[in-house]
Amino acid sequence: MRKKRIILSALLLAALVLLAGCAEKTEGQDAVVPDSNPTSTDTAAGAPEDSAPESGAEDGAEDAPIRAEAAPLKNTEIAELISLSEQQLAELCGQPEVREEQVLDESGDYVEIQLRFGADTFSFLSAGGVEQLMQAAVYSDRIPAPRGVRIGDSLDSLLALFPDEGDMTLSDMGDGKNYRRLYGEVAHNSGYGIVEYAGSVPVAVRLYDEAMMVGFLLDGGAVAGVEYLIAAD
Repeated sequence: MRKKRIILSALLLAALVLLAGCAEKTEGQDAVVPDSNPTSTDTAAGAPEDSAPESGAEDGAEDAPIRAEAAPLKNTEIAELISLSEQQLAELCGQPEVREEQVLDESGDYVEIQLRFGADTFSFLSAGGVEQLMQAAVYSDRIPAPRGVRIGDSLDSLLALFPDEGDMTLSDMGDGKNYRRLYGEVAHNSGYGIVEYAGSVPVAVRLYDEAMMVGFLLDGGAVAGVEYLIAAD
């Protein structure tokens, strides 16, 4: 059971540790809303103090609205997706165009199964014959996203579905990326939300709740895909 948890949790824990590390790195520093034209990735980069980071909306937004009434995302909202077996997924999407297996241990008890339906991919872990979905990347509406989000929805309409405490500070993630906290404490095994930026351009909205992450991928200020990472039960 311990081995199964290690294998299933690897990708999700990596993402959580990265963000938790960023939070620890900036702990004790004064909050800064930097210039919109960064010159170095060693410091946070974003919008001027009197405007929010670029939202992709045509007119932009002056400040992040405080939406305390919206509820944080919970793992129960993707329970139906998590419970899908390979057979059930095929019933929903038809036969996969590609099916690949990779044995993860010498005994052959642990096998990763990857299914591809066009651009959509789903990865299962089979442990002793018991399958569990561990990762998915969906670029269509064939699998309903949480709260009715659809491919092509604007960033503004997406953010309106989740809390935003109005914190405009951008924290450095390295590699030219930054994030802005929407809600919660950015820490391992915590429920929180962030907007991820490449420079000052929003590229993803990532929402965490204990053993799962849902990431809404953005292109041109609109939802282009949805990523799921799921750890062990």
